[in-house]
Amino acid sequence: MFKANPKILFGGVFIAISCSFFTSNFYKCWIPEFTSDFDGRTSHIRDSASFEIKEILPNCGIPYECMNDTFPVHLYTGENKSDFPKLCVFGKYVLAEGVNGVGRGLNAAIVDPSHGEILAVHNFDTYLAPSSPTLEEWLQKMMELDDILIIFTFDEASKEFTSEAKKALFQLGSGKIQDLQYRSQWYMISQKGISGFTPYETLHNAKNGWWGEPINLQLCIPKKIVPLPITPDPFPRCNQLRASFCDTAPELICDEFCLGNNRHEPIGAALLTNKSLIGNAAYSTPIMVLCGKNESDSLSFLVMTLTSLIHQPGIQPVNVRLLHFAHQTHIPLLAKLFGFLSNVYQQSYSNQSETEMALDLAHNFYPQKKYIIIIESELILSPDFLFFMAQVLPVMEGDESIIGISAWNPYGYENLSSKKHEAYRVEYFPGLGFLMSMRIYTDYLRGNFSCCFERNFIGWSSTLKSLPGYTIIPDVSRVLRRPIAPSAASDEYQKMFTFQRETNVDVDAWIDHPHKLKSHQYFNEIVNKLLSSTTIHLSEHDISNCAREPNMAAINALRNFKGKSFVINYNETSSPGFGTLVSLLNCFDIYSPKDHRPFNLYKGLFRFSMNDNDVFLLEASSPFLRTHSLPF
Repeated sequence: MFKANPKILFGGVFIAISCSFFTSNFYKCWIPEFTSDFDGRTSHIRDSASFEIKEILPNCGIPYECMNDTFPVHLYTGENKSDFPKLCVFGKYVLAEGVNGVGRGLNAAIVDPSHGEILAVHNFDTYLAPSSPTLEEWLQKMMELDDILIIFTFDEASKEFTSEAKKALFQLGSGKIQDLQYRSQWYMISQKGISGFTPYETLHNAKNGWWGEPINLQLCIPKKIVPLPITPDPFPRCNQLRASFCDTAPELICDEFCLGNNRHEPIGAALLTNKSLIGNAAYSTPIMVLCGKNESDSLSFLVMTLTSLIHQPGIQPVNVRLLHFAHQTHIPLLAKLFGFLSNVYQQSYSNQSETEMALDLAHNFYPQKKYIIIIESELILSPDFLFFMAQVLPVMEGDESIIGISAWNPYGYENLSSKKHEAYRVEYFPGLGFLMSMRIYTDYLRGNFSCCFERNFIGWSSTLKSLPGYTIIPDVSRVLRRPIAPSAASDEYQKMFTFQRETNVDVDAWIDHPHKLKSHQYFNEIVNKLLSSTTIHLSEHDISNCAREPNMAAINALRNFKGKSFVINYNETSSPGFGTLVSLLNCFDIYSPKDHRPFNLYKGLFRFSMNDNDVFLLEASSPFLRTHSLPF
């Protein structure tokens, strides 16, 4: 460590400071409290504190030299809460990760432009309750005439940002601070004593709950800032490609995607902020988006699908392909808008289902990939769709009995799907939004699809349904399919989409102990839950009556508890082998198509959640009854 004692001109006299130079370009400076004869001012340490210098970078990295009446500044607000901000003034980084308390809320530095001095730095966590000193108190105490304030947000600064603090910044020349919103990105450089508004201010408001566009500036700031008489209008955004697309798609003229200034908004992929997931295979898995067959009534919903996809943290646009038919001429341009790829189905695929065509193309495009994600038409993805896949995929990699992961719970109706941190093993393979092993396609499915136009959401391909494997599904769905009006439901299956459904909206919804979804662990977990469950007794007569109407006594019994486990035993005696279970499901007002085997069975066990309770419907021949002498 090398110590130096340079002398710096301050307030008309020379004073000595002591700097310690550490490794990694890290410095710490102590400036003694000092009052000069010039104007009674103290040094940077007006409050007897010290500040650290992270790095010295000549001219703050600006490629040209600032003129004598200006000084260099590099300011960066960070993209999200994990990407820390930086501030360089006079070639010194005084705010950076781990330096001078930089953090959530507002970060500020006060500068003496005449003598090239940084006088004070401070962080104000305006997400929490105001601390002492408050921002307005600090500004009143620390700033003097002609001092320059550099202040900017990091992460979230609006929650406890008081009107007094906003007023203080307004009096210092801010014209935008009153418009600060949740996770906005904002900076201001202004000077005490100016009459009007500073020209050095930018505000980027958040979109869809994510942080606003980061601010990254390298500027030569005048030592005497010339104010503006009125606050300047924001620089107009321009996304010419999006605007051109909206002009050629009249069906989107009233759609939010093309409405007003939205048509000029840039489109960018959401970043992966959870560093523990870097390298997870889910984020490098190809994603095939099926665009449907009728462009006129599905383009608007396709835009919603793609918007929900581009906002998945960690999404890699180059991994996404939109698959469409030749007559859907808008889709290639739409894909380009989002940075996605697109491909037309070949003529030779005319007798195949879209899913079969998508798997064929996926194998052709990505022959070395182990997995593929299929997103069917008319879906909106939960903000944690990829996060859900990333959590469960390691289980699939270590358990060959799992053939896929679905983001959809067919019985995820409102009030019947309440545990967003739970996932199940089921014998059914649903469609809609799912991940599957390409090995399943190449070894079992290629050339063996049972029906060209079977609807995937009822469990596609008899070949796949006959495989000795299982699917993992969430209790609360991670996709929402386009609802259908009751009058438009043409059959028992479409009726499933006329009911209100639960869909997760939490971007960070974790799955509890995903490793317990492996075969033996899951079986033991279910046994333990059954052993601690309370039995609800429903007679054969009760179950038979449920074919006409739900059993409100049983439903109300569940609603009176929370976080418990319940089991109902039944004996399947009807033909074709699932009629009793369909009636039992109706006891709890769970709609299931009458002519189809219920979807979510696992070794004779059907489970769902209600009011955060686990509910198990256990058939008499289930292996769970023959294990550990369950007393049912």
